[in-house]
Amino acid sequence: RIMTLTEAKISSDELPPLLPTEENTAPLPYIDDKIPISWINFYDELRKIIEPQDYEDGNYDDPYLFLPTGLASKTPDQDSDVTAFSIARDFKVFEGLTTIEDQKSRLEVVLKALNELGLVIYFNHIESLKSYLILDPQ
Repeated sequence: RIMTLTEAKISSDELPPLLPTEENTAPLPYIDDKIPISWINFYDELRKIIEPQDYEDGNYDDPYLFLPTGLASKTPDQDSDVTAFSIARDFKVFEGLTTIEDQKSRLEVVLKALNELGLVIYFNHIESLKSYLILDPQ
């Protein structure tokens, strides 16, 4: 059963405004950030992964919704499985970085940025979920 505000004893003053005001329409700080083209290419490749694959017989392969990040691996550069790390490496997200730790840090920054923009879901603050990337937040 859905309760009304009166039944829930909530004052309308306690609710955030539904109509735009000067306070709630300020742009978010990351909206004007410039994003490197390698990050955009990386995201474009992630989008391709979740699109169903059309086969000759007319059947579709299920899209991948979860992708391992590769951040939990001690040697993500040597893993044979497809991970966010391996895709980022292929799309030059790590250009100029030589250590695995620096590359992992960069990937975490990229995943956090994509998460803030609502393009993927990445729970970097939950250890058990940090190893996975949710590709289709819809």
